[in-house]
Amino acid sequence: KDVVVPSVSIVIPVYNKRPFLEEAVRSALAQAVDKLELIIIDDESSDGSLELAQRLAQEDGRIRVLNQENQGEARARNAGMRAATGEYVALLDGDDVLPAGKLRTQLAAFAGRPDLAVVFSDTVIIDEQGRRVSDSDTAFGKAKRDSPILWQLASRLTFTIHSGLIRRSALEHIGYHEEHAPDVSPDWELWYRLAEHSDFMYQAEPAVFYRQHKAMMTRQVPRRDLFVKQVRTLEYFQARPSFAGLPIQVQAESHLRRAVLCLRAGLDGEARPALRRARDLHDGSLERGLAATAAIPFGPRALRAAIELRDRPTVRLVSRACGLR
Repeated sequence: KDVVVPSVSIVIPVYNKRPFLEEAVRSALAQAVDKLELIIIDDESSDGSLELAQRLAQEDGRIRVLNQENQGEARARNAGMRAATGEYVALLDGDDVLPAGKLRTQLAAFAGRPDLAVVFSDTVIIDEQGRRVSDSDTAFGKAKRDSPILWQLASRLTFTIHSGLIRRSALEHIGYHEEHAPDVSPDWELWYRLAEHSDFMYQAEPAVFYRQHKAMMTRQVPRRDLFVKQVRTLEYFQARPSFAGLPIQVQAESHLRRAVLCLRAGLDGEARPALRRARDLHDGSLERGLAATAAIPFGPRALRAAIELRDRPTVRLVSRACGLR
């Protein structure tokens, strides 16, 4: 019998990543996979990224280069995923690096598991020179291995988009990134919708080196806007039919998380109904988290939100968590 060798497509969306692009590409091409294609999608870069990508493609026939008018990272990724021919798809940014053996290790996990859609691992943060800064906090791997991934994604994004290897048929089934919900996190919503239909597997080893550098910092979205995007993402999940089928406790934790993010974003008026919904849903075991998580970082603001709920037990819990009497 002939051995079927799985094929992998690595998709790299690029917008002004020239200083780091060649290292990212070479780390992808160095993966020990016999059937590999690398798709680079240039999102109208102005720093020579497209020209560099085209030169690299001339050197290695496994590289394909697409270019488009500037439409943002999610649409650029979608263009690459639609063009992919591999059985599996890996997503990589033009300034990040894949460790040797990443694909081979993750591919092995798919063997005999037709139900498995995603294998994901940890992320290591590196600086501009490629020096390790820290490991990411992958909550699924380190804290909640027995908890279904959909339950965790209902409250927080637990791993980076670049750390996973995805079965392409699963991506085709859900339709890639949602392009008509610009206010939500594209990475988070993609994982959530995949988790609605498919199984995930965690591997406890680094799968990507995520680079933090000066250019990234200068174009970084303001912190408040990040919190607002997370609030809108949770609202998007909570409106989906699958959310109503989650355990009540998971729903309560998701609403509590939204309340906390509302407070961080300065959306106090939106925090109150989210806090109320979490309180109404929880079965009693959430009380400590309801107080500590919502109150400690925000002090009197959280207390004020609890008071406006006209709920004395919640007021007492928040008061204690704030160190007030």
